Amino acid sequence: GIVILSDISKGGKEIFRFKAHDSAIIYLAISRTGNKIYTASHDDLVISWNLKGEKIREFKGHGSSVREIIISDDEKTIVTA
Repeated sequence: GIVILSDISKGGKEIFRFKAHDSAIIYLAISRTGNKIYTASHDDLVISWNLKGEKIREFKGHGSSVREIIISDDEKTIVTA
């Protein structure tokens, strides 16, 4: 799955894109502060990214597709299902 970042203030002009997963992205969330992106896919992974498309961390162990990501307001906890 591909993530595309666009600048809304410039009519949706694409800033950049990056490959996040080998399979389709099911769910995407952005942190409250806007500095991290979380993606979930059929590959059973949740991955956090910075806004340059650099991987921060992989969250493993679901055993099946991840369909939801919730980030706490203080950004110290994520809940995935």
